[in-house]
Amino acid sequence: MNKPKYSTDDLKLTQFDAHGSVSLEIDARVLRMRAHGPFNREFMETMAVMERPVFSQMAHGGAWVEIVEFARSTLATADALALFSTHLQQLKAEGIAPIATAFVLDESLEGATIMRECYAAAYALANWPCAFFPTDREAEAWARQMLASAYTG
Repeated sequence: MNKPKYSTDDLKLTQFDAHGSVSLEIDARVLRMRAHGPFNREFMETMAVMERPVFSQMAHGGAWVEIVEFARSTLATADALALFSTHLQQLKAEGIAPIATAFVLDESLEGATIMRECYAAAYALANWPCAFFPTDREAEAWARQMLASAYTG
């Protein structure tokens, strides 16, 4: 069975180029995201447009989780981070956010140490649980445990 896939590379919303890209893949109640930085405001605007219907679709089926894996760079401009933080708060307020987000963040990536704190702060403002892991296996285990907890209460 083919898993639905989405990519910001398929969208052009602003006159300026988006720096960064993300691809999404739905795997049952897990949304896998691969994000290639660095990221600018135009990227965040494009990502928000792409994510909203996917998040709505995922939320329609009940509790779900997200696993985000960074590649190349984690850096984002200040205006991109501000927009991202607002976007997270809107998704949470609309009730379409995942119950938790697990990040796969290799410390060797550009900006990893600095940006982990920035991303964690944005998620905290949205009251959205997130955790950072060095490997996909650890992120997957945590995300699946969060999902299982949601269904067992």
